[in-house]
Amino acid sequence: LLTLPASSQAQSKHALGTIAVSPDNSTLIAAGYNRVMYVCDPADLSVKERVFLEIIPYDASFSADGKSLVIVSSDRFVNIYDTATWKKKAEILKAQDVSFAHGTNEMLVMHGTVYKDKKRFQPVAAYDMSTGEKKRESSFEFEGYAIGTNLNGSRTVLMSRPKTDETE
Repeated sequence: LLTLPASSQAQSKHALGTIAVSPDNSTLIAAGYNRVMYVCDPADLSVKERVFLEIIPYDASFSADGKSLVIVSSDRFVNIYDTATWKKKAEILKAQDVSFAHGTNEMLVMHGTVYKDKKRFQPVAAYDMSTGEKKRESSFEFEGYAIGTNLNGSRTVLMSRPKTDETE
């Protein structure tokens, strides 16, 4: 059993924001407030490499083949890193929330609310976890708060904020 100090999205100093284990169980990453990602051997937790990140991470997941690492930052960016070099290879902006469908190697990203004709629309898009390529997108007429999906992305749940108007 491994216990680590964790933090919320708000991030407290000296805390880890996220950990992830590669699909083949050969690599564990831990990263947090100090913007450093520790690449570790999960067998003995020895640090193999330290990688400086330009972001404060709070969620991470490896792609299905383990060749990419997706990190969601506290400033609403989704960054995709090549696990051979730890160089950033793609970036997705304005990610309000992210959910991973590992069975399809996709991530569902709920982007910031868009206003059109005095109505709120919540854009949602599916991206390839290895390349960041947008696969499909849609939008819903409400303001979303969180997104979740199952392993193969066949079921998706969006949590919305309550509607407010002058009658309240």
